[in-house]
Amino acid sequence: LKQAVKSVLNFPFPLTDRIMVHWKYLRLNRSPNEHMLILSEEGNQRLLDKYLTQNERKQYVLARTFLCAYWILPVRCSETGAIKGSCIRYAFSGDTGGSIPAWVQNQVGPKTALDSIQGLINYVQKYRGNRG
Repeated sequence: LKQAVKSVLNFPFPLTDRIMVHWKYLRLNRSPNEHMLILSEEGNQRLLDKYLTQNERKQYVLARTFLCAYWILPVRCSETGAIKGSCIRYAFSGDTGGSIPAWVQNQVGPKTALDSIQGLINYVQKYRGNRG
């Protein structure tokens, strides 16, 4: 099952904020306690035509997500086999849409990766809460 997703990336002044529109493929409980989320812009022109407004086209620079993937695996206790944490594997390939100075990359890059993972954790927690 795929779903259209729109994301805004906030950049420090004087840079313009970015916007991305991509497909989200979500597989919770791919196997017990293993989850996968993939974002891709395959067939993206239809998404842009449908979900990117004229105002957004003027307000933001279009950034591209070629592939963004999260794979969440349980970390088990070697003695009991009980789950004691999670291993998150993350991959990203994209284009931020224009030249970004090195000082901004160094400031925003690590924060963006951490915010992305925190957003994923919040999403899974919300999903679990809605399932009762």
